[in-house]
Amino acid sequence: MQITLNARNKFVLVNGTYPKPAKSSPLFAQWERVNDLVITWILNLVADDISDGLNYVITARKVWSELRERFSGLSGHSVFQVLKDIHSLEQGNRSVEVYFHKFKGLWDEYYVLEPKVDCVCGAHKVQIEPDQKRKLLQFLMGLHDSNSTIRGQILMMTPMPTVSQAYAYVKQDERTRQGFQSPVQNLSPFANALVANSTADASGSSVVFKKTSIKPVLKCSHCNYNGHTK
Repeated sequence: MQITLNARNKFVLVNGTYPKPAKSSPLFAQWERVNDLVITWILNLVADDISDGLNYVITARKVWSELRERFSGLSGHSVFQVLKDIHSLEQGNRSVEVYFHKFKGLWDEYYVLEPKVDCVCGAHKVQIEPDQKRKLLQFLMGLHDSNSTIRGQILMMTPMPTVSQAYAYVKQDERTRQGFQSPVQNLSPFANALVANSTADASGSSVVFKKTSIKPVLKCSHCNYNGHTK
């Protein structure tokens, strides 16, 4: 709902950025029309037994605050369930593509429940990199045993890739194995070439994998910044 309101430039009514003008203001009539419209949108999206109790609330901001107070207590249970689903997720009989998108969807849901905060000074980068590493390891642990070779090769890479890069490597390795008949079980020419390229030094071939820029997501105690960069 917040995304919809933002897209229509109406979220300013529910977050207090655009307060109700005085009745003498030429904008008062327009504000009332938009306020009533936003209230209608919100109430149409919630169950009837919930919306019935909000029929007499006259501002969109108050409606939003009422709903947030009622359901904010559920966020802890939601975070618990999402984290439980993440840790229990395995590829199983799914394709690696389906598994990755399910994995990414759960993490995206987690970050919605636990929003990121971008730090402008970068002091918390040392805390964020382990978080990204845990995310990568969680993805690798859930892979089917048929991907054990490429999983081992990814774990040997320096620096370790991102989750999206790891998915691309596993997907490419899967395609390579499907079209490559080897007398040795689980031998992947792609995986062997992958680790060779990733460990090449500056005097030889250029390094294939470069450390990506990771935005810190925690509140910074150094610069006291607690918002998102534009």
